[in-house]
Amino acid sequence: MRSTKVPAKLQKINEADIAKAKVDMGRLGAKDFPFMEAVKACQVMDLIRLRKIWGDTVPLEVQAYRLNDETAIVTLPSEIFVNLGLTIKASSPFKTTLVIELSNESVAYIPTKQAFMEGSYEVTNSRVERGTGEKLVEAAIGLLKELK
Repeated sequence: MRSTKVPAKLQKINEADIAKAKVDMGRLGAKDFPFMEAVKACQVMDLIRLRKIWGDTVPLEVQAYRLNDETAIVTLPSEIFVNLGLTIKASSPFKTTLVIELSNESVAYIPTKQAFMEGSYEVTNSRVERGTGEKLVEAAIGLLKELK
């Protein structure tokens, strides 16, 4: 078994974002309040909470377990985009690699760099900066190579 922590920068928010989110939180559940605006308000409020706990950087733990010569398990924090998990599997030195998300700390969604450029619910709801997913992949592959 191997483990490492990847420092993940939280997305930046400013005073205007915070002020708007505080107002918008009072509108949650209103029929005329657009869903994506509600998602953004919740994201900003959660970023405030996370900063109180961690500061600007959250240590996200990646773990790898060798079950035998052909099989390994990787655990990742949060909700990882499938392409990140597929990259780990394709790069693993093990014939079979199981990738498990939502292990340890959770900072909502962790999209790919490409997804950040395209935008989506998951990107709006993400707490970490672009590129965090690829850093987790790199860490996982490194741990798998150590175990082989």
